[in-house]
Amino acid sequence: MATIIKLKRGTSTPTTSNLANGEVGIDTSAQKFYINDSGTIKEIGGASGSSSVNSLNNGLYSITLGSDGVLTLTSVGYVYDSSQTYTTTTAGQTLDSFDTTDYRGIKYLINATSDNGEVHTATLLLTHNDTTVYTSVSDEVYSTSSLFTLSGSISGTTVTVTITPAEAGMTIDYIRTSLISRAVGFSFDGDLQTLTGVSIDLETQTGSVDLAA
Repeated sequence: MATIIKLKRGTSTPTTSNLANGEVGIDTSAQKFYINDSGTIKEIGGASGSSSVNSLNNGLYSITLGSDGVLTLTSVGYVYDSSQTYTTTTAGQTLDSFDTTDYRGIKYLINATSDNGEVHTATLLLTHNDTTVYTSVSDEVYSTSSLFTLSGSISGTTVTVTITPAEAGMTIDYIRTSLISRAVGFSFDGDLQTLTGVSIDLETQTGSVDLAA
């Protein structure tokens, strides 16, 4: 006859008084597993639908899914989805915006649905050099005619993506995949041959030691 093994369970997060060291318990309300790790209760698993943050980390990169549905790729990029509704055909309405110091290259997958049932899908690629925005729209497909035009601009440290709807009454759904903006500056300590001296910035060419002297 098979042996039935039952884990300790309850309807709230267990405490050290509930679990012995090394013992596993279940919070059936939150659908999560816990373990008493040398006097500390630690979560070891749970239902993804109820967990506020789910993450995977291999030591170099991590993937985190927040409760808001945002998927963050640490040290790589950022995936975000949103929806906007436009009631007029006014030119240059804001679709999205982001800080130039955060992201450099962006890819948008955009889908539009008008009130009369027309649809339009397109891909927007965008990059910037901190002063100018460059865009390319491709992979456009639509049911009858184009429902929107897209453009980008930069003001200070903010990049704004704008849309001009062709019809009043339109919903835009999009997914934005962003690559993290890398730093441009480099520096090293002292003379490259003798490994002496103070910090020199290669980009600004400043510092108290002249390496060419």
